[in-house]
Amino acid sequence: MEKRTRKLKPPLSIRCLVILVLLWTGCGRKGDLPAPAERDSIHRYNQWILDSMRRFYLWSEQLPANPDVQLAPPAFFHALRNPSDPFSWIVRQPGLPVPEGTFYHYGFHFALIQHPGWTKGLTGVMLYVSSGSAAERAGFSRGDYFLAVNGSPIRSREAAVLQASFGDVTITPAKAEGGVLMEMTPRQLAPLPGGSALLSSPVTFLHDGVRTIYLAYRSFQEYGDPSLLETFRKIKNTGAQELILDLRYNDGGSVATCAKLSALLAPALRGSDTYIKFEGNRLTGRFSRTLAEILRTSGQAAGSTMETLEAARLPLRRVFILTTRATVSSAELLINNLKPWTEVIHIGDTTFGKDLAGFILSSSQVPWKIQLIAYRLFNARGEGAYHDGILPTYIVNELRHLPLAPMAAAEDALTGKALSLIYPGRYRSPPDARNASMKAVYSSPHIHAAGASFPIIHQD
Repeated sequence: MEKRTRKLKPPLSIRCLVILVLLWTGCGRKGDLPAPAERDSIHRYNQWILDSMRRFYLWSEQLPANPDVQLAPPAFFHALRNPSDPFSWIVRQPGLPVPEGTFYHYGFHFALIQHPGWTKGLTGVMLYVSSGSAAERAGFSRGDYFLAVNGSPIRSREAAVLQASFGDVTITPAKAEGGVLMEMTPRQLAPLPGGSALLSSPVTFLHDGVRTIYLAYRSFQEYGDPSLLETFRKIKNTGAQELILDLRYNDGGSVATCAKLSALLAPALRGSDTYIKFEGNRLTGRFSRTLAEILRTSGQAAGSTMETLEAARLPLRRVFILTTRATVSSAELLINNLKPWTEVIHIGDTTFGKDLAGFILSSSQVPWKIQLIAYRLFNARGEGAYHDGILPTYIVNELRHLPLAPMAAAEDALTGKALSLIYPGRYRSPPDARNASMKAVYSSPHIHAAGASFPIIHQD
């Protein structure tokens, strides 16, 4: 007998408590198998995993009819996971997957390029340095070059060291002199746990009576919703007519937070309008949800009703959104689901491509929790299928002009392009620097995006 604390359709809960009581018996000669209690437990845990996936998993119809329930639960789960699904996971309760990479441990994203001014290996470029991070404390900022890791010239191995390291690491910075990169004194970084602010401070551009606000947004985490609303209230009070929203390193998060931001950006979007369409397996089916219904699923009260959003909604006729290949999950959902309601001028690189959503399942009877992909996502017009990423209106390589300028500066390739469209004649897109317009051969934010959660949905 089962008792579930979630609705069967749709299963919208970030912490869906699923209690399954399963009885199992078996027979065999003494000594053939592990102790009965342990054998019973493994079978029971795996049966819970299998039942959950049969009920909610997007690829439930492709699950094997008779899987090997004697495997350890992680191995059992991975044996069931669809080959096209690299995103669903299993961990022991009460934990979550341990994040890795330079952003989590040292507070920076980087790219590796083949710079003409350095021939001993690849050149590292600091793409993003979070405030208060180990990288910032060591004196690094966006646009800085580095040439060695732990004293070795940078090749693929050194990139892996940076991404996976949990201890102190030494990075050798460089400065450009006449097109040649010169090594500087190495700097040591020690891991410094803690994330950076989700929102940047707004930057204002005002010309010919047109006020433009630049705002960078790093992640759709619900704990930041009060700050998001307060920031938009302040922006509204400035009388802003244009907004440049920088999502180039945004790793996604909550669908409810995405809906809140959509309402703040698109005045035509009403609470009764269809905001999102879900397509699940044969049991969960297809269904739509209005903006108001999605807002009510938020675990954060700020902005969970249209009434609380009204004071912060901007009177915009369009929005400029900046992206890279590291723009993923709910950041992509925002772009796609805004399109029926406002003009989206998308600048930068094609996004990562996570057009799927899901939730976390747990049980008081099982020491494991699983996150499953449950749905494909579509906007109010039924547009979706962006598993290869969302193509920008204007394709702009972030590395087209080196050294990199601050993200909010007119000299930045993406921000500069947006300003050239808002203020034609006053701003021009930054020109390509000779021999410096190049693509990254390695990008840590892209690796970060691959490990980011798909859009997380909640129960209403």
